[in-house]
Amino acid sequence: MTSKLLKVLVIDDNADDRARLTEALQNEDRVRLDVQSPPTTLDARGLAGSNPDIALIDYQLTEREPGRAPASYRGSTLAAALREKAPEIPIVLITRQQMTVGGRMAPARDLLGAFDDVVVKETIYADPGGFAQTLAALTRGFRGLRECQRRDWNALVNTLGADALEADQLLLADPPPEVLEAGWRVSEAARWVRGVVMNYPGILYDSQHAAVALGLSHSAFLRPRVQASFQAARYRGVFSSSSPYFWKARFLSRARSVLRQARLADAPLADFAAAWQKVHRSKLEIAVCNSSHTTPADTLCYILKEPVKRAFSLPYHPDTRPPVMDEARVSFKAIRSDNRYDERLFPPDARGLLDSIQRGGKIQ
Repeated sequence: MTSKLLKVLVIDDNADDRARLTEALQNEDRVRLDVQSPPTTLDARGLAGSNPDIALIDYQLTEREPGRAPASYRGSTLAAALREKAPEIPIVLITRQQMTVGGRMAPARDLLGAFDDVVVKETIYADPGGFAQTLAALTRGFRGLRECQRRDWNALVNTLGADALEADQLLLADPPPEVLEAGWRVSEAARWVRGVVMNYPGILYDSQHAAVALGLSHSAFLRPRVQASFQAARYRGVFSSSSPYFWKARFLSRARSVLRQARLADAPLADFAAAWQKVHRSKLEIAVCNSSHTTPADTLCYILKEPVKRAFSLPYHPDTRPPVMDEARVSFKAIRSDNRYDERLFPPDARGLLDSIQRGGKIQ
């Protein structure tokens, strides 16, 4: 976590939740909390005047308390108003777990542009230290964008640390017009970087996608010597954190160099473990397909986040990721044992295979 003191504004209408949030984060010595009940009238100017580094706003602000009239607005409305007064700080929506089920938060989606993240309070209570680190990383990312002397496309590309090839790929990642134009706002650039570039594998890889691209188990990929081999491919731009991301093109180039050293230049990337063993005399655990229990797995199940072979998975279209990003796939195991997928999001030709997969039949 950064050594800079983090000023965190918290707006919550429930006294018990305010107390519990304060208790959870009181031992985080680099976090200074300013915990308030919501203003009776919508007053974002006064909140912004305290110059917070980050704001946490509860979704429901309409609870009545002794001596205080209930607010007449939702947290999403306050977040949108605060965004206008303080456009260069992150705003996080906090809510209870029970509010995320059954569509109870559906109205908040009308103002999603006001939020930079949504966090369930129970996760804060369970791991306050981890949450504090998340807040610090988010705030550092905003600060990195805020410190750009210019607000144009080239400046944003430089802040990400992209080379010429990666800059061309970023242009294929559907940057919104307000980010391509001179004078982008920090919140607009942050939303695209976090919500598209870092959210979908294809230009960047997180450690899970990087591991399975090489046919390795996640634990094998995280071994210090393997990580050291890929340091040159590490993403170090805004919003980078202790959880590693890698530039895909640089990462694959480095993997290919290991294959060449092992005289396996024409071998598939799934042979990386064999190449590593020849070069470093060290064995790496291979990724096991969660559906066939064979090796090596070569992609990641979108639903279960587990390694799977492409041959034992189906393409899936759960979002509007740009074509430059890797395709999402759902494993046969998820189709048979999990109900979190939507049949309508499989391509028509794949939909016809679902019944056979669910019954455990073989797919030709």
